[in-house]
Order: sequence, then structure tokens, then C-alpha cells
Amino acid sequence: MLGDFRVGPQVAAPGTPVSPSTGRKAELLFAETRGKFYDLNYNGRLFHGSTAVAGASVNGAASLAQTSAITLSNPVGSGVNAAILKAFWQYVSGTMGLSGLMWAYCAAASTGGTAGTVTSGSLKTPGGAACTVWSGATSFSATSILLRPSGISFGAFVGGAGNPTPPVVEVVDGDIIVPPGFTVGLVAIGAAGTSDKSIMGLAWSEEPG
Repeated sequence: MLGDFRVGPQVAAPGTPVSPSTGRKAELLFAETRGKFYDLNYNGRLFHGSTAVAGASVNGAASLAQTSAITLSNPVGSGVNAAILKAFWQYVSGTMGLSGLMWAYCAAASTGGTAGTVTSGSLKTPGGAACTVWSGATSFSATSILLRPSGISFGAFVGGAGNPTPPVVEVVDGDIIVPPGFTVGLVAIGAAGTSDKSIMGLAWSEEPG
């Protein structure tokens, strides 16, 4: 009967009605045939934001303030919740300070800082995002509050030909949501670097809130 579950894999011709497959312990079987963010992206709800290509300091400091390495700001009345999917760090030049990136937030949209670039992941529209990306001083409109440590930390090092520095990706997978009227970002807590320059990036989806 159509709709019954069947134990084991099935092979069928295109257009053939089939029943869902389970394993021998009645667990549902499925296979990912494309990236898990494909549908979000295809429907224009996935976005990428980045700081300047020339790089900028991650602004290592001893405590939380209004400065960030990168923030995602969701304006009041946007009508969407922004789910952070990934964070990216890429070394450019200079000496990094011994520090770690912390996720922090502020219950207000950003009103200052250095604006980053935002692009639709599908590249079908050159934007369309409700949220904006900021970095540097005053990228939080008030003193930020610690949310949790990130998965990105820095040693006190200088990159070079004999000391390559691969990019770092933290997979957040939507466990941080930025509602309207909030800003969430990464703050470097620890020692300041010396002429350090990095590129920071975020990937997020926007869903009706």
C-alpha cells in the first residue's frame, strides 16, 4: 500500500511512486543529494558578509566594549530572524595577539563602525538582506554582553612563507539567532596584535520572524 514504510533501500525509475525506506531497526533512511543549505540559498534567504579585503585588526582587548572583529546587525522592524550559520577568519598580515574570539550581543541595532559587504549566496540578487555587517569601534551601539566563546582563537604569531596560516571556519549551524533590534558579533578578548590585519566573514539565513 502506498504510504507504508519499506525496510531497506529501493531502486525506482523516475516518476515512480515509492514508499519511504527504513533500516532494520525502523529508523528512517535518507541521503543528502545536495548541500543542506541549498534550498535556503536557492530561495534567496542565505547571505554572506565580509569585512574589507585589505584586512583590519581584530581589535584584541581585555574586556567587552563596543568594538568588534565583525558584527551582524538586525534592524528594528526587519520582519526576519537571522540565524548565523558560519563564521570565517583569514589572516592577512602583521602579528596576531594571543587572544580568542567571543560571541557577544547587544540589544540594539548597530549605528556605527565600519560597514562590511553583504551578498546573496545565490548571486541572483546583489543583496536583498535585511541585516548589515559592521566591524571596529562602535560596531556595537552599547557595551556588548558575552554570549559564549567561539571556536576561533589566535596565537601570538606572524604569518609568512615558512609559517602558513590556513583560514578558520566555525560552524554555528543556526544555534545563534539575531532577532530584530539586536546585534551579535565576534569580539577578540586577550592581547592586542601589532599591525595585525585579518578578514572576517559571516554566513547567515533570514527567516520570517
